Amino acid sequence: MLKGLQQELALVARAVELLQLVEAEEPLGTRHASTLTDYPKHRVRRSFQRLEAAGLLRPTDDGAVTTDRAEEFLARFDDDIDSLKAAVEELAAVVDDRR
Repeated sequence: MLKGLQQELALVARAVELLQLVEAEEPLGTRHASTLTDYPKHRVRRSFQRLEAAGLLRPTDDGAVTTDRAEEFLARFDDDIDSLKAAVEELAAVVDDRR
């Protein structure tokens, strides 16, 4: 049950890393992003597609660029992570209480 969550977190981590890279290097193509990160091109492409679907990246002829939503997403990212940490700690407390 938790393995799926761990896999999803790995996908999100890769996507956020690539989003930050695009923000720093834009426009950024999949091939160059793959070279900079050592991620296989198909994983970069999949992450870019995921970020595009979320409205955080926009494809151009020269490569991906960030959208205004990306700036907002990255600005609140630390707060969102803190909320997730709190939820995981609550879950751990429930499990501990039942032992």
